[in-house]
Amino acid sequence: MNIQALHEANVRFEHCMALDFEAAARRELRRACWVEWVAHYTYAQTRARIAHAEARVTELGHDASASDAAAAAKDSAAAATDSAAAPSSAAGLAPSRVGEE
Repeated sequence: MNIQALHEANVRFEHCMALDFEAAARRELRRACWVEWVAHYTYAQTRARIAHAEARVTELGHDASASDAAAAAKDSAAAATDSAAAPSSAAGLAPSRVGEE
């Protein structure tokens, strides 16, 4: 067993775990970390760690951009509807017509 390889795998696993708990870390960065760990750092690791890493790759692999775009479109539509609404001070007033007095 290569102690240096085992140490590097452990350090890298902990790094990926830390990224998962870092709120500011982008999804793509977290996924890339786990993909790299699965590809290069599984030497002498437990099945549980390997399974966890593979599960994280799968969980983070969903296309976040599509769901983010849908959420942004929904927020944009809601904002447009809110800005087009009549002000509350106009409630109860009939619309004026040109030429009528």
